[in-house]
Amino acid sequence: MTTLNLMKKNQSGRIASIRAAGSLTGRLMAMGLLPGAKVQVLGVAPLGDPMLVQLEGCRMSLRRSEAESLTIEE
Repeated sequence: MTTLNLMKKNQSGRIASIRAAGSLTGRLMAMGLLPGAKVQVLGVAPLGDPMLVQLEGCRMSLRRSEAESLTIEE
């Protein structure tokens, strides 16, 4: 298992858990980042932040600090 922020372009996996502080957990879950959802890294900005991910057909941008809260099963 790894965290989403450590994954490279074109890697994919399923969300195993969310380990975020405060209201971030609710915000990530509202965006559809739920345990069991398939996520794929599509790219990373030139300076390394943010990263573009695809979640069940939807594309979204996440900060590395947000992606660090998501544990992924590859």
